[in-house]
Amino acid sequence: MKHNLFNFKFGKEKRDFFYYVKAGLLLKIPVELISYLPWFTKKQVFNFIDEIQLKFNIEAINDYVIKDEEFLNYRVS
Repeated sequence: MKHNLFNFKFGKEKRDFFYYVKAGLLLKIPVELISYLPWFTKKQVFNFIDEIQLKFNIEAINDYVIKDEEFLNYRVS
């Protein structure tokens, strides 16, 4: 059996539509639910999740944040 040791791809892997749907649900639902608590704002919840994403390098969240206007504004401001 022959193994391909050189399975390298240039660039970023393309994601399908359902990948972004799952990432969006996993990000938007917790932000919305936790922000209903009176002592948290959406931006505070997002910043906390974004810090976790940056620490553990979770690409799914990062890819979704870049495509979502609201979350991208939270990250930039």
